[in-house]
Amino acid sequence: QANELRRKETYSDALPLYRQLWSTMPDLCSQWDGWGLAFCLKKCAYYHEALDICRQVYKRYPDFKFNRDCYASVIFELEIKGKNPDDEKRFLKAAKAIVTLTRQDSPFSFFTATIFSVLGYLEKRNKYPAKEILEWTNLLQPELLSNEPFSFTDEKGRKRELASYFERYFTYRCKALFELCRYDEAIALCNHALGIISSFHYDNDI
Repeated sequence: QANELRRKETYSDALPLYRQLWSTMPDLCSQWDGWGLAFCLKKCAYYHEALDICRQVYKRYPDFKFNRDCYASVIFELEIKGKNPDDEKRFLKAAKAIVTLTRQDSPFSFFTATIFSVLGYLEKRNKYPAKEILEWTNLLQPELLSNEPFSFTDEKGRKRELASYFERYFTYRCKALFELCRYDEAIALCNHALGIISSFHYDNDI
């Protein structure tokens, strides 16, 4: 019944059933039952409780992909999404947990979104952290990144466009290589980017 309610996307109705199963019959619950509970908790925005359940399932079934993905998505909601972190150590620890739990298996995976959140955070430092930026971009496979710019309408009703993950990847790496005085590698990467990206943003081509 809990599974059927979840499939119908009535998560708040499925939630008490999953909770009862997980609390009263933990030894009889499978990884799917734990994931179902965590998934419904996440959908109902009970992120801290979802995080706790994901941890419990992960301890019992560390290789279960559905739970790993759910675990990563909850960490992303709590520690990464839209954050301007005061605690750098905690922020980076959360980011490293996500990239350990997940893979870059889609253009907009939590893996990818997390790395670009970290890159955006590092970029704001007073001294450009070229070595760290290079280390984080090393984790990405550029061929799996989306080349579609991010489009939105601003508060004045104007249509705006932001650079794609693909373009931002090359921009970060080229600048990092330049700052590290690895000029030959920077030139080669710039030439490669200029040959495969048709439209640049914010003078990135320069």
